Amino acid sequence: MFSWRHCSSRVLLLVVLAIGGLALRPAAAQTAAPAPKDAPAADQPPPDQASLLLSAYKATTYKVGTALTNMVVFSAGTGLVGGTVLTAFTTLQTWLIYTGNDYFWDKYSPREARTGETFDVKESAWRSTEKFLTAKPLIVAIKLASIYAWTGSLAVTLVAGTISTVATTGVFYVNNMGWDLYDWSQRPSGPTPAAPPKAPEIVGGAHAPAT
Repeated sequence: MFSWRHCSSRVLLLVVLAIGGLALRPAAAQTAAPAPKDAPAADQPPPDQASLLLSAYKATTYKVGTALTNMVVFSAGTGLVGGTVLTAFTTLQTWLIYTGNDYFWDKYSPREARTGETFDVKESAWRSTEKFLTAKPLIVAIKLASIYAWTGSLAVTLVAGTISTVATTGVFYVNNMGWDLYDWSQRPSGPTPAAPPKAPEIVGGAHAPAT
């Protein structure tokens, strides 16, 4: 049965998608800001500064990894046209939220400078979890709303939304931790802590000078 409400919802999604695509052009240009001229001292590791461009790269590789999954899931529940529109809309809104969330964390809660020669997997996993918990609820809420606006079916919304969310969670962690590893590998390690002085040895009742 034809429904003006569902038709208007679909038109609204398409309009938002078109406007968002146009908005990405100036946003992408702004991310390519020149690097600061002040360089850190040669014997100190550079600070882990936030980069909007790097956050945009992370969001792009994440969405490349989830686009096929979303396309399959959404098309199965809504048809090819619905799957294409919902995938494009989800990709757009997730890219924007992911980029902003990632940049916010790197800006106001930066990682410590690299020390040692071993990548800290635990620290990266915890940091990815923090970013996941602040970004994913909003992403999922918008995703569910868009599916319902297109289909008008609560059952399709819950099934397709849940499958999509679960399937893309693993991609989120792999993407974030992979970028953390790459970023870690590009930064020079900090200075190695000096070894503590040796305790003086006692020889024949006298203190021998420390070597």
